[in-house]
Amino acid sequence: MIHRNNLMDSYHEFLEDKIPGSKLFNIALSYENKGLYEEAMRVYSDSMESGNTYAAVNLGVLMSSNGRMNSMTAAGLFLWAAGKGHSSGYVNLAQMYLKNILPGGNERAAEYYLKAAEMGNGRAQCSYAIMCKEGKGVKKSMSEAIIWFQKSAENGYFRAQAILGDMYRTGEGVYKDIDTAVGWYLKASDNGSPVAAYNLATMYLEGKEVERNEEFGRRMLNRAVDLGYSKAAFEAGMIAEGENDYVTAVALYSEGARKGEPNCIKKLYDFGYYDRIEKITSVSLDTDYGQNRSVF
Repeated sequence: MIHRNNLMDSYHEFLEDKIPGSKLFNIALSYENKGLYEEAMRVYSDSMESGNTYAAVNLGVLMSSNGRMNSMTAAGLFLWAAGKGHSSGYVNLAQMYLKNILPGGNERAAEYYLKAAEMGNGRAQCSYAIMCKEGKGVKKSMSEAIIWFQKSAENGYFRAQAILGDMYRTGEGVYKDIDTAVGWYLKASDNGSPVAAYNLATMYLEGKEVERNEEFGRRMLNRAVDLGYSKAAFEAGMIAEGENDYVTAVALYSEGARKGEPNCIKKLYDFGYYDRIEKITSVSLDTDYGQNRSVF
């Protein structure tokens, strides 16, 4: 039920009628989905007056992400929602401290991530684990990081599962175990991690750490492409090009180029598809969606 909006958590599914203020919440969510933010904020406020705590989270996110920033009011909304049992309120407060919207930096962010983590929020558990692993805002502790990565992964959070896969693959902080790494990568891929799917693809296509399995490797590579990983689009395009399937190759390179993959853009240049490149209005080299970004 959680949707990421500007790195914050909000609720994006319609509520059941039995929840107080649900009808107003659902109207506000419809406005938000249509981009009618002023109307959405007004009706979210009405929903809150009817006792709806979900509305407080969404209202706080809108206030902090659409140029109408009142940091103390948004923080108050998040605190109120967290006090009513919404761990997403603490997650959003942590984000405000990380982005220096509120003073306090990593230390206060870690404090609120820990509060949300203790409430069972998988994303917060992973974020707090990363801070422990890197020593940001808290004392560096690999053992503490592993505890929280494990809890997050067991809660089904794909990023923690992918990170545990990396750790068991390399032996970082744990004993090296390729079978365990593959297991976590599989779970992460099933739960939507494009990087985990890509890692599995490279492992099974290369056959260096596991027995080579081209069919499975290709399936995982396609999974990574479907999940939006531009580097996978380039690799899949190279395979298609090597098999003289240029139609598929160009389609894959175009997909990767739209996400800013420089290798895909170069390939389109090489093939002479300048018209497709001209449609790329923004090129970002940060293409590691979902796992290797520097945000929590």
